[in-house]
Amino acid sequence: MIFLIKFSRVGEYRLREKRRVVKRTTFCCVVVGPLVMALMAAAGPSLEEPPAPYPSPTVQKILDEAASFTQGKQWEEARKAGDRALTTARAARDLVGEASAHRVRAQALQSLGRKEEAITAWRETVAAWERVGDGPGHIEALAEAGLLLLAGQPTEADALFVQAYAVGRAEIKRPLAAARALQAAGQSSYDRRHLGSAREFWTVALAIRQKLVPNSLDMAQSFHSLGVVAEKQRNLAAAEEYYQHALAIREKLAPNSLDVGQSLHNLGVMAWWQGNLSAAEEYYRRALAIREKLAPNSRDAAASLNNLGTVAEKQGDFVAAGKYHRHALAIRERLASNSLGVAASLHNLGTVATAQWDLVAAKEYHRRALAIREKLAPNSLDMAASLHNLGVLSAKQGNLATAREYYWRTLIIFEKFAPNSPGMAGSLNNLGWVAGSQGDMVAAREYHQRALAIRERLAPNSLDVAASLHNLGTVAWKHGDLVAAGEYYQRALGIKEKLVPNTLDVARSLGGLGVLLHEHGDLIAAREYHRRALAIQEKLARNSRDVAVSLYNLVYGFTKMYL
Repeated sequence: MIFLIKFSRVGEYRLREKRRVVKRTTFCCVVVGPLVMALMAAAGPSLEEPPAPYPSPTVQKILDEAASFTQGKQWEEARKAGDRALTTARAARDLVGEASAHRVRAQALQSLGRKEEAITAWRETVAAWERVGDGPGHIEALAEAGLLLLAGQPTEADALFVQAYAVGRAEIKRPLAAARALQAAGQSSYDRRHLGSAREFWTVALAIRQKLVPNSLDMAQSFHSLGVVAEKQRNLAAAEEYYQHALAIREKLAPNSLDVGQSLHNLGVMAWWQGNLSAAEEYYRRALAIREKLAPNSRDAAASLNNLGTVAEKQGDFVAAGKYHRHALAIRERLASNSLGVAASLHNLGTVATAQWDLVAAKEYHRRALAIREKLAPNSLDMAASLHNLGVLSAKQGNLATAREYYWRTLIIFEKFAPNSPGMAGSLNNLGWVAGSQGDMVAAREYHQRALAIRERLAPNSLDVAASLHNLGTVAWKHGDLVAAGEYYQRALGIKEKLVPNTLDVARSLGGLGVLLHEHGDLIAAREYHRRALAIQEKLARNSRDVAVSLYNLVYGFTKMYL
C-alpha cells in the first residue's frame, strides 16, 4: 500500500487569517494596490466594519496577563487571571470585559480537562456576548459549548450549533467578522471529526462572503474548506467542484501563490481517487513547481513529491517512483527525523522495492517505518500497514510462520480500531492464504469465509468479493469438494468478467476452472477454458509464466484425451 498525502492544510487558516489582517493594508499600498482597490470597489461599503468591542484598559491589562499565561500553557494561572478580570469587569460594569473574561476562563478550564466547568463557562460567555450584542463572539461561544456537549448531549449540542448558524446569518454590525468566526467554528468542528456541523458553519460563512466580498480570497477559503469536508465524506464530485471554484479565484487574485499550489494539489488527489492518473500527475507537477519556488524543502513540497511517486508507481514506472519518494524522504528527514512523515516515505519506498523484487531493501524500509510507527503511533492503522507489508515480504520469501505472525498482529489492530473494514477483510484473507499454504484447510476456510462476509456487506459483487470466492474455491478443491469449488470459481469468474473483462484476473479464474474440469474428467470443457485463458495471457503477458502454464495444461489435456 502506498500512502497518498492530501495535506489540505485547513488547520493553518486561523494563522493565515491573523496574517491577512496585518498584511492587507501593506499590500494595498505597496504590492497589489490596484487589485485590492478593485476588490473593494466590487464589494462596496460592506467591507467597512466597526472594530471589535474592546474592554476597559484596566480589564485589558489583566486579560493580557492571562494571554501570556495561555501562551506558556500555564492554564491554572490563566484561569486565575480570568477570575480577576471577571471580578474587575463586574465592578466596573464593563460588559465587554466581562464577556472576554468568561472566554478566558472557559478556554483555561477546557485546557485543564475540567469539562463540566468549561461548558458552564462557555454558556456564561454566550450570555455575556449576547448582552453586549456582538455576533462574532456569540458565535464562537455557542460553537465551543456545543462541541464540548457533543459526546454526552448531542441533541443539545446541535441546538447550540443551529443557534450559532442563525446568529451568523442575522449579523449586520460585523458580518465579515461573523464569517471569520463561523470559519473558525467550522475548523473546530472539523478537528473534532464532526463533519456535519463543520459543513454547515462553512456554508453559512460562504453565503456571507458571496454576498459581501464575492470572488475574494476569503470566499476561496470557504470553497476550499467545503471541498475538504466533501472529500472526507467521499463526495468526490462535490469536492472537485469546490476545489475548482477556489482555484479559479486564487489563480485570478493570487497567481502562482502557495494557495494556488494547495488547490492544485488537492485537485490532484481528486483525479487520483477517480482513476485519472494523467490529470493527477499534471496537477501535482504544477503544485510542485509553485512549492519548490516559494517553499523549497518544505512539508508541502514533500507532499507533492510523495504523491507524484504514488502516480509513477501506479503507472509502473518504479524508477521514477523511487526517485520521488527518496526526494520526499530527504526533505522530511531534514525537517523532522524519525517523524510519521518519514515513516510514510520509508513505507512507500518499501512498496516500490517490493514491486521491483528487491526484497532485502524492501524489508529494511518497512522495518524502519514500523519502528517509527510503533514509537509514535502504537497500534495505529499506519502501524498495521507496516505489519501487513512485512507479512507480505515474509510470505514471498517462504517464511510462512513469520508472515502469519505479522498478519495476526495486523488483524488485532483492525479488530480494535476498524472492525469489519476492508483492511480487516484483507488481514483475514492473508491469514487464510497462509493457513492454506500450511495445509490447515479448516482454518483457511474460516478465515476466507469471514473475509467474504465483510466484503459482501461492504461492496457486494466487487473484485474483493471475487477474490474471496476464488480462495474459497481453492480451499474446497483441496478438501476434495469439486462441486463446491466449481461453484465458487464460477461466481468469481462472473464478477470478474463483468467488472474487468479480458484481464489477467479473468484468465486466472478461467485457468482454475479448466484444471478443475480436468479433474472432473470433462476434458473438452477444460480445454476450452484453457484456450480462453491463453488468448488473454498471450495478449497481455506474452512470454510470461502464466502463458507457459496454460500451454502445459492444454498439452496435458490433449494427451490424456487420446491415450
